[in-house]
Amino acid sequence: MSMPYHFVLVRHGESEANKVREAASKGDASYTTDFMERADSHHRLTPKGVEQSEVAGKWIQKHILDAFDLSTFDRSYCSPFVRAAETAAHLQLPLKQGWRLEYMVRERDFGDIEGITKEQFEQIYPQSAQKRIIDPLFWKPPGGESIAELAETRVREMYHTFHREVAEGSVIVVSHGLFLLANKLALEQPTPLDWGQWATSEAQKMHNCQILHYTRINPKTGEVSPYVRWARSICPWQVAEDEAGEWYEFTRKKYTNDELLSYAQKVSHLLA
Repeated sequence: MSMPYHFVLVRHGESEANKVREAASKGDASYTTDFMERADSHHRLTPKGVEQSEVAGKWIQKHILDAFDLSTFDRSYCSPFVRAAETAAHLQLPLKQGWRLEYMVRERDFGDIEGITKEQFEQIYPQSAQKRIIDPLFWKPPGGESIAELAETRVREMYHTFHREVAEGSVIVVSHGLFLLANKLALEQPTPLDWGQWATSEAQKMHNCQILHYTRINPKTGEVSPYVRWARSICPWQVAEDEAGEWYEFTRKKYTNDELLSYAQKVSHLLA
């Protein structure tokens, strides 16, 4: 399945809900009824979120469009959630066809626990709260979807769309942090054990306006690969304007019998 030459994912800027939930995690009781009763898809950006989006747009223009001699992206998609649409607009990028509001790239579905506090979740669904800790990749919120399901369904369907419609072009998608992580899962194929480490790693965190840039073009030689093989991840408002981000190469690993056994042996037996 062919992918675009350039595939860029952007998380939305800081939303009002992000700010309130962060305060709540620090013991601030300002997680008000107004926020809990508003649909997740309706949250707006904060002024800081607008600023983050503008900085991200300038970075994309300089380090992707200008750097790779692109006038614009061939396709531009954004989640229909208000905070993502608002972010896309504030990127202020030149558009070839305009932004497409695309339901495939919406936020992960948290089902019955959407809009409740961490304490309420742990009280109402103690078993689910425990599984979220010990099995973050396959944990499924009550009535929602797991990261694995998100990668296997909506992310994969998006790739099929790219293959059909823009296999030799460039695409930008403005979405949500967990959707970005689901793309890392689908493309980079970490093991469930690796994912457990990713879930708690600061280096893998998808900050507001984090940018993931995947490409089939070797950043050093310009050689075109038939597959997406190189990536970089950067949060533009946290770095200097000239910081382009560090590229890394990845491949989908194939395992020998011994390597599979070595992988299994990383987990200890529970029975003697």
